[in-house]
Amino acid sequence: MNLANKITIARIGLISVFMLLFPLYPEWLIYKSALIQHINIYGIYYASAVFILASATDKLDGHIARKYNLITNMGKLLDPLADKLLISAALILMVSQQLIYAWIAFVIIAREIIITGIRIVASSQQIALQADQFNFHSISF
Repeated sequence: MNLANKITIARIGLISVFMLLFPLYPEWLIYKSALIQHINIYGIYYASAVFILASATDKLDGHIARKYNLITNMGKLLDPLADKLLISAALILMVSQQLIYAWIAFVIIAREIIITGIRIVASSQQIALQADQFNFHSISF
């Protein structure tokens, strides 16, 4: 496994940290632990920092993969999956805190599931679609 794929897997691991820091604790638990009280107050800031860090690793692993020619089919599938998991976790947590409407999260997550389905079908046909496969900036008319 190359460095870019390891960074992607680390991003997937950061999702659990993000979720643990997002303040969703029941009231009875908040008063049993000073740590949980602290996370309940400041956790949203910590969770935001972890989200930003995880998002930055997306840029980093792509840069490393292209610069050192470490692009693999595993990376082509794992990288977008990690992105979808991170975004979906954030959206679901925001809905649970009533920070966004559920229909907004549903539309975004449904779109991501459809894209993932297309990737799986393409993969079964031995076609690997990169995240930037449909980059319209490179199309000239």
